[in-house]
Amino acid sequence: MIAGAAVAAILLGTALVKKDLHRPPRQAIWWALFVAWAAVTVLWALEWKPAISRLPTAVSLLSLYLVVLSTNISRKELRTISLFVVAGACPAAVYTIFQFYGGAGYHGTTRASLMAGGKAADPNYFAASLLLPLSLAVHGFLTPRSRLARLGWLVVAATLVFGILVTMSRGSLVAVAVMILFYMYTHQVSRRMTIPLVAIFVALAFVLPGAFFTRLQNAADDGGSGRTVIWEGGLVAFEHYALLGAGLNNFPYAYREHIGSAPLLEGKQSATPAHNSYLEIAVDTGVVGLALMLAAIVGQLRAASRCRKNVPDKIGGVIVAYEAACYAILVAAFFIGVMWDKWFWLAWMLLAVAVRTAQAEQRSETRTAVAEPATLRWYDWPVRSAPRARLP
Repeated sequence: MIAGAAVAAILLGTALVKKDLHRPPRQAIWWALFVAWAAVTVLWALEWKPAISRLPTAVSLLSLYLVVLSTNISRKELRTISLFVVAGACPAAVYTIFQFYGGAGYHGTTRASLMAGGKAADPNYFAASLLLPLSLAVHGFLTPRSRLARLGWLVVAATLVFGILVTMSRGSLVAVAVMILFYMYTHQVSRRMTIPLVAIFVALAFVLPGAFFTRLQNAADDGGSGRTVIWEGGLVAFEHYALLGAGLNNFPYAYREHIGSAPLLEGKQSATPAHNSYLEIAVDTGVVGLALMLAAIVGQLRAASRCRKNVPDKIGGVIVAYEAACYAILVAAFFIGVMWDKWFWLAWMLLAVAVRTAQAEQRSETRTAVAEPATLRWYDWPVRSAPRARLP
């Protein structure tokens, strides 16, 4: 939270010095209304402490979102930020893979996760956090460039995919499939490019342990690791708090109030989370908060789609990488709660910045084309006809 506030202050200060502030897009209004309503629900929250503890995170994420969209970030700067996103994810994925084959499992299970200093990230959250850098790596591979550069991006994408596979997160696997389907839908993946991508999945499947396939086979039998039971209880809680919500970050308490003692997860003495971002927001903030959140998401995706279709492919192709990541994250959000995670908001920030830079480039090219008249060659000049003779 402190780092985010520092970044927001630096960006805002730089924009003020340069006098280069811009009005955020209309979709930002929906995000602001959503966070504002979530903050208001603190007034009638079932438990004040968890609601108050979540409030600074929500406000800081919204503030950073608005500041980023109010500053002028160029295409080059966006590309640099994206490279840093991929550069940060690759070492984490490699380290997780080495830990996995070194025998280190998440809480004694066969699943891998990022573990350091006695702390371990939840495998499902870690896998979902790799979706954005994976989409950027896939876009780097699909972008026309030298064979060596494409090979490098292919290796990066394979590393990130393998990092997701060793976590054995079934929700993230579905999200990766949706990501690839979106690339195919937007005609970014040709048949020639599909072959190496499919070959990667097949090759990596041969080096995965049998526990991976066993976990996939048992997905229906165990109800998604007990998620279906929690969702049923969450729907009961939603019936009681559908209008105004139970309060920000209060899903576990609403669940316990109407279901009874929540089951313990992985030995943690804590209340059961929703394991579904949409159900969590619906219970916490009611239909009002859920509607505002969906309006913000749909509005931003529609704006990105319109921009991508109305600009040349060389400009709009960049938007696809962030669109695909956002769609994949929305799929993963059906199985985990991601609404107040930094990487969730980062994906939407970068998507909005990509749309704005594409629109700016399109306007710049249009002005250049109008300002520079076409140069006429010698054979383009009109032939002057001879003057007519005057009649007497």
